[in-house]
Amino acid sequence: MVAATRLADVRPGDLQLRLTVKVLETLVVVSSHVPLKDGTECAVRVAQVLVGDESAVGILELVDDDIDRAAVGQVYELRNVWAKMSHGFVRLRSEPMSALPVAHVQAAQAAAGGAAAADPAVHQEQQDQQEQQEQQDAAFAINYEHNISSIEYERTPGIALHP
Repeated sequence: MVAATRLADVRPGDLQLRLTVKVLETLVVVSSHVPLKDGTECAVRVAQVLVGDESAVGILELVDDDIDRAAVGQVYELRNVWAKMSHGFVRLRSEPMSALPVAHVQAAQAAAGGAAAADPAVHQEQQDQQEQQEQQDAAFAINYEHNISSIEYERTPGIALHP
């Protein structure tokens, strides 16, 4: 698994990032109908949400069902994120369904413990950890001073950036 990355360390063209961020605000949601080759249309929704961690904030683009799953105030672990350029500015993208609430990630890790989870003491410890994580989520410190999506990058000939 790719090591966790802080938002402040993200650069245009970075691939396969793992970020733990808090959804701060939904900036815009656009709905449209896209024509398909067979003559039919497909409804598509795209949203830009502001996410942040202790190092910076940035704009994450979400599509369709991921928009509904991104709750403001919730902390998520995003996997397989890439930083793409959009009109000279960085936008974060992730594969559909790759955002997991941090509490779910921790529960899956605890379940991997197997038989130990049957022990009431272990179960109580897991509940305590979950409550502690919920308190940390509420106090998740955000650095609003550094917005990675407000930095304008100039394209340099001969340097290819990933999509």
